[in-house]
Amino acid sequence: GDLDTLTKVANGTFGPSEGLAKAAAWITPQAPIQGFLRPEAMLQTWRKEAQEELPVDLPKGISYLVWSVTPPAQPDRPYEFELALSGEEVGIAQAAPWMQRLAAVAGSVQNGQTPPPEIQSGKEWVSLRMRLTGPQVEQVLGKLGQSFITLPGRSGAPKA
Repeated sequence: GDLDTLTKVANGTFGPSEGLAKAAAWITPQAPIQGFLRPEAMLQTWRKEAQEELPVDLPKGISYLVWSVTPPAQPDRPYEFELALSGEEVGIAQAAPWMQRLAAVAGSVQNGQTPPPEIQSGKEWVSLRMRLTGPQVEQVLGKLGQSFITLPGRSGAPKA
């Protein structure tokens, strides 16, 4: 969406909510690709519309998921990924092990080529920063059992 509109929606009348501000504090403001979701609100809406339980394994109490991606200046350099969650203490306590697993898997494919993933956390937030090349992203997602669309600039990427 339009960045100005998204900013107005996120900030509301009196500035950003405390939860959004906590999560966004761990994201590089200059990252060229950024976004946020309100997972709990989205799931509630989807469940109402579907009128059934969605098969989504997301801890309850995650208010905001904020992310950024900084593409490399050179094709063989790593992308920088940042992910931060904020919400209720119980939701963060359930999400933190998943973030630690993601960091461990990312660290296992880096082969010492980039700094290891960084995790920081508090009672109501958790953040992860990692640097991975396109092939390493594919390896991480493969190990996590996710399908993946090829990153731009990689062979086999869809042409625009």
